[in-house]
Amino acid sequence: MKHLQTVALITLGNLLCAFAINTFIIHNKFIIGGVTGTSIIFNHLLGLPISTIIYIVNAILFVLGLLFLGKRFALSTLLSSIMLPFFLGIFEQMSWQNELMLDSFLSCVLGGILTGIGNGLIIRQNASTGGYDTLALILKKAYKVPVHITVYVIDTCLILAMLTFSNLTNLVYGLITTFLLSYAMNKVLTSGNSQLQIFIISSHYEEIRRNLLYDLDVGVTLLHSQTGFHKKELEVLITIIPNIKLQSLKKIVKDIDPTAFISVAEVSEIGGRGYTLERKTVVASELID
Repeated sequence: MKHLQTVALITLGNLLCAFAINTFIIHNKFIIGGVTGTSIIFNHLLGLPISTIIYIVNAILFVLGLLFLGKRFALSTLLSSIMLPFFLGIFEQMSWQNELMLDSFLSCVLGGILTGIGNGLIIRQNASTGGYDTLALILKKAYKVPVHITVYVIDTCLILAMLTFSNLTNLVYGLITTFLLSYAMNKVLTSGNSQLQIFIISSHYEEIRRNLLYDLDVGVTLLHSQTGFHKKELEVLITIIPNIKLQSLKKIVKDIDPTAFISVAEVSEIGGRGYTLERKTVVASELID
């Protein structure tokens, strides 16, 4: 059942990407990097269908990944390498998409967000979207070239090549699309994991600790510290809570010590005992103390 769910989400992710790329990005001739940018260039030069070009590029990258990065990595890219151009080929044959064509700004917004959501769904299933990340990882393994450098160089070359038959306006829209893609993908990847990290500094830390543990039912960590001016010894309380508990926590702290210092920051990845692992049972003697 779990495997079917994984395949279904990878399929949905590729379907969203194909729809967004074909309807909002390719039809508007936005300048973007990656395999999609490569396919747009060869489509302009040779007139080949974009889905066919993506098949060819993905097949080459798959073989390189298999040879240099191993079977496990190659298999993680296999589904997307097949599905994305397959769905693109289907959407290329549909004319009803022309009715969805909006102005350029709305197209870049929808194209970026939907493609980002699709990529996020794929990566959340521990699968890879492949693309030039494969080549970047090979160069990192062989020559220690940082991945982001390789990706930036490839995308820059593609953008410069596309400027020869496009215009600056499409470049700007392409950059907006890429930014929104990254933003939406990160939101999908951190969805459900985002919580608040709270730092509390107070001389009444022991009373606050007990209230947080037993009234608010959250985990607490104590860090030994000194005040900066008087060098007074005290404990700093750290806790991770869901957003819904923030106001209750602030009320508890303020009722005990109105002068307490509270720092709130959002964190996107939490793991360990009490979060991704089951919290230990509270010892009865601790409650009686």
